[in-house]
Amino acid sequence: MTSTQNSVFLLEKVLEQGLPFVASYLTKEINRPVVIADGNGHIHYPQGSTTSLNWELFGAILPGINEDEYYYHEAKKCLVYQIGSNNTRAFVIVQKLCRNQMLETISVITDTRLAIKNYFINMDKVRISTEKFERKFAEHLFIKSNVNIRDIIKMHGIDLDIRQPYCVKLIEIDHTESESDLRLIIEDIIEYTKRRKLEIIQPLIWGKGVMFILPAVYKDDTLEVDLEWPRVIDSLIWKEAAEKKFNITLSIGLGQTYTIRDLHKSYHEARIALALPKLLGQIGVVQRFCDLGMFAQLFSQDVGVLKNQCLKILGVIIDYDNKIEAELFPTLRAVLDNSCNWKLSSESLFIHVNTLHYRVSKIEQLLDVNLSNMDTRANLYMAIKVWDTLKNLGFLDNIPGTNQKCRLSYERSPKGKKDSKAI
Repeated sequence: MTSTQNSVFLLEKVLEQGLPFVASYLTKEINRPVVIADGNGHIHYPQGSTTSLNWELFGAILPGINEDEYYYHEAKKCLVYQIGSNNTRAFVIVQKLCRNQMLETISVITDTRLAIKNYFINMDKVRISTEKFERKFAEHLFIKSNVNIRDIIKMHGIDLDIRQPYCVKLIEIDHTESESDLRLIIEDIIEYTKRRKLEIIQPLIWGKGVMFILPAVYKDDTLEVDLEWPRVIDSLIWKEAAEKKFNITLSIGLGQTYTIRDLHKSYHEARIALALPKLLGQIGVVQRFCDLGMFAQLFSQDVGVLKNQCLKILGVIIDYDNKIEAELFPTLRAVLDNSCNWKLSSESLFIHVNTLHYRVSKIEQLLDVNLSNMDTRANLYMAIKVWDTLKNLGFLDNIPGTNQKCRLSYERSPKGKKDSKAI
């Protein structure tokens, strides 16, 4: 068989059986360990590998290799051969290879170039199609747009039942010791759900995390959704294993169940379940929205109502800070977070305790409140956490005084005193 005929044969086989056929062919012909990776250093063969290339070794080498060129690392006895470019770039890495075996090895790799290049071109097409779906689906979830969710599902062949209730599960990386590939985390979660015989629908890359859509679990022999689902323990078991495996810290937020048409509500609830614990100083948590206590009741209200309530309670000092940069709002936050402990509050703000006393006095004057009153402190604390959560989720981007310097309009009582109704 000529070299051209062999290349065509391998191309046909990669279309039928995928990359493992070509990789097995290389391993057999070269009689050396073979690794095939993409341009980001992620390993596609051997299958099941969840590691990336040793960038300490390859990081400075790979960017400088042109298409169909190679590099031999003398000390490591390793050949790196590049195929393709840009988004379809791939590397065939042959280990434990002596220099005098290089020419014969390169000749074998050359026959596989067409097949490997075709495989990564198709992978890129799948990636583009997946990203297109993610953008459309995310548009529906993020902003509850006029995009018809039924059309999106039908167009991309996603197995979602319009009548079935689902919930959104968000997984976010809080801390990592190295670059973590979200796709690898997705693959790990999918493998976990298969082992546990749990159902999972569509994973989406979400900011610096991953979003999953989970079909509701019903009570035995009924059509009633199990109120204890999704169970925290299921997420905790996977989370602990994944953190150890990828050397990361993860937080997980779970929304409540809705049909597809209202799934955006579950998405926003999952975001709140992620954001609020972090504002309370907690990371690496598994949090269900329904377990947020009074905050779950508050955030079940319309966002516009919450904004107005927060402005009624906090608007005076936000407006004051906006005019003269007095730092009253962050001061009040620190005082309440530290349970009105003057020493801890002043230290967290890096100010003298006398400055803190002056600011607190000004806050009490502007709000017409007494911070020694527990009801007042609780009301202000809740308002600040709601405000901070809304801001963290982007709901306050157009509110005057949050991102630009202009005067707030807020409600006052008839006598000009701050309305003290609880949030």
